[in-house]
Amino acid sequence: MATTLTISDSTVIALQRLLTTKPATLIQNNTIKGVLLHPQQYETLLQLLEDLEDLRDAQIAEAEHATGQGRSFDEYDSERRKRQSRV
Repeated sequence: MATTLTISDSTVIALQRLLTTKPATLIQNNTIKGVLLHPQQYETLLQLLEDLEDLRDAQIAEAEHATGQGRSFDEYDSERRKRQSRV
């Protein structure tokens, strides 16, 4: 089942800018082995991915809450902080 997440216009614009810039690629034996991004592009990409993850988590939490399931905010927040500290 497909899910739809709503994101802000500024996030869409940042993503479009990121996708329309052709980054340099590292190729070995005709296979792309890596992509070089400007540090600002890299940070934008990371922020967009974090925002999407937060939106997904919120959607899951809302669905759990609607069915009487879920967990406390403190438990969620502790898990979120651990996940972010690994980045």
